[in-house]
Amino acid sequence: MLRAFAPVHIVCLLLILASGCIKNEGIALVEWVDVPAGVYRLGSREEGASRSPLDVRLSAFCISSMEVSVVLYCRYLNESNVSPQSEHPQMIWQGGRFTPCSQREREPVAFVSYGDALGFCEWYGRISGVTVRLPSEDEWEVAARGGVRGGRYPWGWGNPDGRACYGAEEVCESGMYEPNQLGIYDMAGNLFEWCAASNASPEAPARGGSWAEEDARLLRVFHRVMIDKKYNGADMGFRIVREP
Repeated sequence: MLRAFAPVHIVCLLLILASGCIKNEGIALVEWVDVPAGVYRLGSREEGASRSPLDVRLSAFCISSMEVSVVLYCRYLNESNVSPQSEHPQMIWQGGRFTPCSQREREPVAFVSYGDALGFCEWYGRISGVTVRLPSEDEWEVAARGGVRGGRYPWGWGNPDGRACYGAEEVCESGMYEPNQLGIYDMAGNLFEWCAASNASPEAPARGGSWAEEDARLLRVFHRVMIDKKYNGADMGFRIVREP
């Protein structure tokens, strides 16, 4: 499937120098999608939903149109002197710095624990001068629904075949499938995404399903799993939120 381009209403473009993280790539790009304040209907009566339908009032926020990339995560590691908890299949240590493996530059970064994601948010907020964090579950679901009230998936209804990366052998490049109506990519499949959790809890919610799922029901926007915060498997990544 050809890479689709984000709609023109994507706002808050932030360009950041990638400090030579990969060859012939001068910048790492985060596209911020503006989600307006409002009252949103979340949850579902379908079996397997994390909660029953309810209306939730949210303040405005911006969410990244794609999951955090391998390129940008390399820059975080290089500038923060942080090493992955284990060998990372998407990147290599070369010339005293982390560099994306060949043909993995456009992938979302996986093998990320909850603590890893928080560390990235702190760093990114510091270099960009804005408040950056993981989305709350409510924010994530509102963004995933993309303005489609009551839909099962980011596109509304209909089988995910050809619309999301699932039942696959590994993660795919970001943006390979059409975005939802807000211009947000890969909210179903590709990688599970961490959402914010209490500091006291040993687990955190993960949303969206992943490339490894065989059951399309696990990709529904109202489905969630609770995962140990230390988990950093091949099916786990994240996207970020910033205050407007």
